[in-house]
Amino acid sequence: MPLITLILLFAFVQDAHAYIDPGTGSILISFLISIVITIIYYLKSIFYRSMGFFSSSKKSNNLDFTDQIVIYNEGNNYWHVFKPLVEALCKAGVHFNYLSSDKDDHCREIDSEYCNFLYLGDINKSIIMLNHIKAKIVVMTTPQLEILKLRKSRYVKHYCHLLHAPVDIHTYKKFAFDYFDSVMCTSQFQVDNLRYLESLRNREPKLLLETGCTYYDDFNISEEFCDDYVLVAPTWGDKSALLKHSKDIMNTLLSADFKVIFRPHPQSYISENDKMRDIENEFENHKNFIFDKEISNQSSLGKSRVMIADFSGIVWDYCFLYQRMPIVIDSDQKMYGYEGYDISTRNSIYEIINEIGKIVDEKDVGSIDEIINTVKTDKSAFSAIREKYLFNFQNAGPVAARQLLELNERI
Repeated sequence: MPLITLILLFAFVQDAHAYIDPGTGSILISFLISIVITIIYYLKSIFYRSMGFFSSSKKSNNLDFTDQIVIYNEGNNYWHVFKPLVEALCKAGVHFNYLSSDKDDHCREIDSEYCNFLYLGDINKSIIMLNHIKAKIVVMTTPQLEILKLRKSRYVKHYCHLLHAPVDIHTYKKFAFDYFDSVMCTSQFQVDNLRYLESLRNREPKLLLETGCTYYDDFNISEEFCDDYVLVAPTWGDKSALLKHSKDIMNTLLSADFKVIFRPHPQSYISENDKMRDIENEFENHKNFIFDKEISNQSSLGKSRVMIADFSGIVWDYCFLYQRMPIVIDSDQKMYGYEGYDISTRNSIYEIINEIGKIVDEKDVGSIDEIINTVKTDKSAFSAIREKYLFNFQNAGPVAARQLLELNERI
């Protein structure tokens, strides 16, 4: 009701014939945008809650894991995140339940008496069941709990979010973590920004754990690579300045006799498939061009001596695991609807890339071949950055398991 009253005051205010300076006007516009975004998510929340109510009336809940630990994985793409945790729990002799929305989830292959695997069905069916699950602790990488379709079950005592990458939280959708009871973080940047949002939104402080990036545990760092390969690895969606300029960049590189690997984000094959086909048709016959469609990115990362990317998770992998210098294409990204819109500080990746990489404005991509020739790598710098910014490098799985057991005893 207070929110509606505030909107009505803005909507029906009388003409005051007052001058509003540009700075104040900008603040008011930002304020109004924040209100609109909040209203949208609020209405979505009401809609999905009502849908969940009608769905639950048609289907009885059979996910009864009262007083037990539950891990939920929405898809096999995140198995590499859960694998170190699953293995650590099995090694510790802890019984737990692993629920998945992917029938091909590799957890099926885990042969352990301590891991109870259950395939729930597709994502929509899974959500209906999860909204009424009975459990002591539920761990997931899925964000926006209680915001969209996925609701908090009243039969669950504690919800824990496992951050799946070392990226800062700026690029997550609004309210991605607000309703979790705890978050397993990979870096101090995430901790600081989550605390900032809690204060800004007057939320009760949640438990923020110094866990680390779990999938780094299983990564073997390779020193072998081909000096001639340049990896072009754009993220997907309208936030990708690199994807917008990728054809021009690759034409420039190929004309300068560089060998190029193009590896788009897997989501691009779904959301931007026409653009992917267009790029493939244009370059597939070039002798120095490789279009990488493999599930794992390790081959492309390993072959290249330099990578061109957006501000995305693959940049961290390149720095921390391969200890090579990334070139990041910068642009004036609009953060409406994302957590970064409410965070007062810049994404931490700017600070890191300024230390061990190069940031290139999108207006300068025409000189990318000249920029690459200035790239130099200092291995010692990468090690220092990794120690500075990551929790528990290559030991995050056992740490996550220990934290989960401590949490289980406390609740």
